[in-house]
Amino acid sequence: MVPWWGLIYNAAFRGFVSTDANSGSESQSRKERSVAKFLIAIFSGEERYKNATSQMGVNLRHDPPDPTFYDNPKTSYKIGTPVKNWDEKRREWLKLHPSFAAGAGERILMLTGSQPTPCKNPIGDHFLLRFFKNKVDYCRIHGYDIFYNNWSLDFMEVWASMGPQAPDYDKWGKTLTSTFKDKMFPESDDQSGLVYLLVKEKDKWAEKIYLESQYYFEGYWEEIVGTLDNITSKYLEIEKGVNTLRRRHAEKVSESYAEQREPYLKKAGNGRYSWRRPFITHFTGCQPCSGKHNQMYAGESCWNSMQKALNFADNQVLRNFGFVHPDLLDSSTVTPLPFDYPA
Repeated sequence: MVPWWGLIYNAAFRGFVSTDANSGSESQSRKERSVAKFLIAIFSGEERYKNATSQMGVNLRHDPPDPTFYDNPKTSYKIGTPVKNWDEKRREWLKLHPSFAAGAGERILMLTGSQPTPCKNPIGDHFLLRFFKNKVDYCRIHGYDIFYNNWSLDFMEVWASMGPQAPDYDKWGKTLTSTFKDKMFPESDDQSGLVYLLVKEKDKWAEKIYLESQYYFEGYWEEIVGTLDNITSKYLEIEKGVNTLRRRHAEKVSESYAEQREPYLKKAGNGRYSWRRPFITHFTGCQPCSGKHNQMYAGESCWNSMQKALNFADNQVLRNFGFVHPDLLDSSTVTPLPFDYPA
């Protein structure tokens, strides 16, 4: 089991509807923007990017000499001695760097991470790399920033105090079990701890956390993976009748094609059992890094399903270049698609 008290492995990954319909639709874009209005920056010092940066409202070259908390040699990002009063310090920094302030422009940041040590399962690191590539593809195509392994240290320090490395681990197990009557095992765990903090310390954390309730984020893999071939067929059927959707195009304009496709997806729905391309596929219980999957699932079933979901996502990237994985269980083989496919 991946140690949740450290850098949590995000088993849910973006199911790459993002390249077109789901995340490209107007309604989905609104939902994503409501979840997080953060900062996007262009990570390049090249002169040719200067105009693009200023158009986005972010000035990467402006850093006045006025002292900030970054100049304090005691500033620390360690659990146990984290940065204190971060919001206040950040607010003062933003006064000197106004282009980075929330509201300066609508920007989305995807946050991801994985454990800091190699996986025990031989194929675990390969899967983690592919999960990360999936998110990078999504962000590149949609113009979002992606940040690897960043946590709110204020929150993390409190949350970590419930973990098995903390002296009060047993005490927290009893507290969580008595608080949540339907908790199925006595040990403290990450999900119960998170809910406990949201319930018991709502005033402290609630304003910084957005709970989405209008979109199906669960994406349970056993319900989704078996439908991927049918979903592909449904989309191809739409494209057969709409020649503009078959047009090859640059990645960067994919969202315009998603908007064109949206009217044809109205009957697909957005929730459970929808035949839209899944936005998130959550491989709960599979534990690809440790290999210690939940015994209710066969290990081979987990690994094959991950392979299928990743290749299904990859096909949406490859499509712009005229290629496809014909077999979702075969990651190494791609074949060229005829021009104007699937006319």
